[in-house]
Amino acid sequence: PGYVSNGNKFTTDGGGGRGGYSFGSMNLDALTKNPGDAGWGGDSRREVGGLGGRPIDRNVQTALFLGGGGGAGDGNNSAAGAGGAGGGLVYLTSATVSGAGKIVADGAAGGNTTGTFNDAAGGAGGGGTVVVVAANLSGISISASGGKGGDQLITSDESEGPGGGGGGGFIATVGGAVTRTANGGKSGLTKSTAVTEFPVNGATDGNAGRADASALPLAGNFPAGACPSGNADLAVTITDNQAGSVT
Repeated sequence: PGYVSNGNKFTTDGGGGRGGYSFGSMNLDALTKNPGDAGWGGDSRREVGGLGGRPIDRNVQTALFLGGGGGAGDGNNSAAGAGGAGGGLVYLTSATVSGAGKIVADGAAGGNTTGTFNDAAGGAGGGGTVVVVAANLSGISISASGGKGGDQLITSDESEGPGGGGGGGFIATVGGAVTRTANGGKSGLTKSTAVTEFPVNGATDGNAGRADASALPLAGNFPAGACPSGNADLAVTITDNQAGSVT
């Protein structure tokens, strides 16, 4: 169900990628024996992996979002991979933004399996958000891509699902043309000898985000060559489950 018979091309989900199939213990032909067939042994290599996050509507004027974190791999042998962190959020205003540097809000890769490797790998984090508002923008590169799904490093006939790839994030700029990337991340792979003909084992890539949006000032217009002054009231309050808060 998570595979399309179109010349070995794999499905790509609308947001983040899905996790791979459940525990199998036998070596069958993964291109002819369906997920859920009891012949796979174990948990019948079913399609019950984690679902990728759905796409969200982002608008520079109303709502911006951090990248979603990836889900941890299912495990009962202390070998599962951790989920990758989602990308951050950068909102930069300046008269000039230039040079050879990078602004990066990529999602982190999902964790590979560890130890005996007989659990599932972690899903990747989604790309975050970067907004750059400048009178003069040049030279730099901006990235808000999804991370790569974690790999299952087992080398026996046991198989579990690799991690899904993270969805791409959101980039908006004004003031000049620079390189912008918001790609979806690739799914992970398994090294299980049971599914060498289908190493993604049900995991899918994350979908591309949006890298070509136009940014606007928070309010009003920038004076020529200058940052806004007195025309925006922006505050962020972060409160976690510990005592106190940061504003």
